[in-house]
Amino acid sequence: MRKSILICFIVLLLSSCITTRVFQHPDYNYAQTIPANVKIYTAELRPLQEYIIIGKMVMDPAPIVSSKAISEEMQVRAAFIGGDGVIITDRDVNIYAYNRGTVTQGALWGTRNYLQYNQRTRDTTTYVRRITLYGYVIKFKTQ
Repeated sequence: MRKSILICFIVLLLSSCITTRVFQHPDYNYAQTIPANVKIYTAELRPLQEYIIIGKMVMDPAPIVSSKAISEEMQVRAAFIGGDGVIITDRDVNIYAYNRGTVTQGALWGTRNYLQYNQRTRDTTTYVRRITLYGYVIKFKTQ
């Protein structure tokens, strides 16, 4: 029982927030932009305007965080260094298993010379999915 509670506490502790690291390019220094104006792109759908890369972003969202909260966090962090958009270039998915094990339960019954056995096995392992997002913070070139 103590082991299960400890594992649940560790999982909740690890999954309680969004960890975001932004590495700003040392040659580019821009004023902050409005987070609502920052667009999020995928590697397949790049912006049509010319842009420069002003930073790199690595984000480790918790498994219980919604995609809207992830997008808002990206926009806030990109706007802080003056970005107009974020291009998500890669996604790394890891599945961690905690408290690995199985439980087997069975029952035996019978009448006269006939015995019957019923067995159930269930997995007691807790699986936690961790996603890491990688991307670039971009600034559109002005004409």
